[in-house]
Amino acid sequence: MTRVQMIRPSRRYRGLPRATFRPRGFKVDKALEQWTLIEDTPLPGGELTFEFVCVTYSGEECVSGGFLRSRAKEMGGLSGQLAAERFLEDVNQIPEQLCPYHLLFPGTIWRDLSGHECLPVLRHGRRAGWYLGFMWVDRGDYGCGDRIVRLVA
Repeated sequence: MTRVQMIRPSRRYRGLPRATFRPRGFKVDKALEQWTLIEDTPLPGGELTFEFVCVTYSGEECVSGGFLRSRAKEMGGLSGQLAAERFLEDVNQIPEQLCPYHLLFPGTIWRDLSGHECLPVLRHGRRAGWYLGFMWVDRGDYGCGDRIVRLVA
């Protein structure tokens, strides 16, 4: 069974589980729905390790979408939609304790037809299990129920 540790952005852990993914195109290509790809982070080859980092620091209730993106870039190791889709191929890589959280992949940003910037997110439904959705970056606030999925070097 895979072990994944949830951490706050200020702490780093070694020895997290690894998953091997091979890069390829999007399975869910929003361009087919006339969305515009603004930013994408390629998925490197070889063995990859991911951390599930709490969006908020101690004492923060929530952060705005713009601040979320700058915080994620500051942390480094951005992961995007390709990583999210690889997790869906093997949902056993996602620890059961993460089911209540939204797993955010800020390395990919799409612009929808209404002009909103959207980022990929994995959510867990009781009946559907894990599924890929897209959230508006400017939806308001991201809080303790959200985790940034960060690629560890």
